[in-house]
Amino acid sequence: EIYAPHLKPLPGLVPLLQGLKAAGIKIGLATAADFTNTDFTIDALQIRHYFDVLVTSDLVPEGKPSPAVYNYAADRLGVSPSACLVFEDTFSGVEAAKAAGMKAIALTTMHTHTVWMGRPVEMAIDDYAQLQVSALEALMV
Repeated sequence: EIYAPHLKPLPGLVPLLQGLKAAGIKIGLATAADFTNTDFTIDALQIRHYFDVLVTSDLVPEGKPSPAVYNYAADRLGVSPSACLVFEDTFSGVEAAKAAGMKAIALTTMHTHTVWMGRPVEMAIDDYAQLQVSALEALMV
């Protein structure tokens, strides 16, 4: 209750989610967080309706860097892992995405662009405002 009013999405997140939905792209949330924290966050941000699937650590036997959470999400979405694009801010998350056969974009919320250089990511971004749906669609083929 104390923290909820302070939560806000990274710049560009909501417009990106709107654009992905308008383009008919399925959206999943696959997180190492549990249901309680996930529900708190997405409800405080009022973005639940954008997601076709929510997968939390409660649903998979292993945490990242295991690909379990991403494999489960792709299966629930009915999408090939190779057509999935993951947004990650941790090294173990990128490792999990790559192990699942997915592409990854790094968010610099935890590590700088310099730290991400040389890592197996398609790109590193500061926020979602830097992205266009058409560019993401090209990465998801």
